[in-house]
Amino acid sequence: NDLQISLRIGGRADRLDSKDGTLHIIDYKTGSKEEKPKDLAQVFAHEGSSMKYILQALLYSVAALESGKATKVAPSLIYIHKAQNTKRDDFIIKVEGKTLYDASPLRDEFKALLQNTVNNIFDINQPFSPTDDSDRCKWCDFKNICNR
Repeated sequence: NDLQISLRIGGRADRLDSKDGTLHIIDYKTGSKEEKPKDLAQVFAHEGSSMKYILQALLYSVAALESGKATKVAPSLIYIHKAQNTKRDDFIIKVEGKTLYDASPLRDEFKALLQNTVNNIFDINQPFSPTDDSDRCKWCDFKNICNR
């Protein structure tokens, strides 16, 4: 596949805190389901348990690392419904059961998984198939194409 893809991905974190040389990228969530991926590959899995909050937090973290404005980044998610009386460390995401005080060791693997996902999306040899989970379609802008 010789296709060269240039893609801009953007977003806006809800809050940035800097403490003791670590940039804490914080996103507030109103959902109740806390995501706990067994590994980074599960964050990019297309079916099964959705890891969109973790993906978003890691994307912001890797973007901060890529910008050169931070060398140590702790991606954090604050679930509003259980934020009271909780320590800062409890908000930092966990991957492989470990609190991710610094996302930089996952940077290269994350970028490779993201690149693979983008390549698959644009690969004309891979047919599009809609998800089997129709609940995912409720908020999709393209649900009419799939007749959902």
